[in-house]
Amino acid sequence: MPTFGERLKKLRDRKGISQQELADRFNLSQSTIAYYESDKKQPSQNTLQKLADFYETSVDFLLGRTQNELVTKYLELQSEANTGRGIKEQGADYETDVGRAFFGGSDKYSEEELEIARAAAEAAIKAFRKVKNQDK
Repeated sequence: MPTFGERLKKLRDRKGISQQELADRFNLSQSTIAYYESDKKQPSQNTLQKLADFYETSVDFLLGRTQNELVTKYLELQSEANTGRGIKEQGADYETDVGRAFFGGSDKYSEEELEIARAAAEAAIKAFRKVKNQDK
């Protein structure tokens, strides 16, 4: 399983920014970022959360607690928005909004499958909007 440093470097490379650019964004030194990426130093909880927000992922993904960087972030946001209620606890409104998107209704899918499908759809829409805004 990739380490925190390996994940951080991969995310930074994917964004196409240098260690110095990342350091400047968070008021850190370039050497601090290098230490993070080589797993010689760990960021504070505050910095860790800011990094997760910047990379649009979760602290759990950065720390290696999950392999899925997008779904985990979505589930965290959903949990906050719904004050901790799970999909099945959201009742008929959720069934109407999401369940109809699946052939045969949502009762043929597990709670986890519905969460993953919703997260994937939201990630796709977010990516589309990001690309669309770049074209302007």
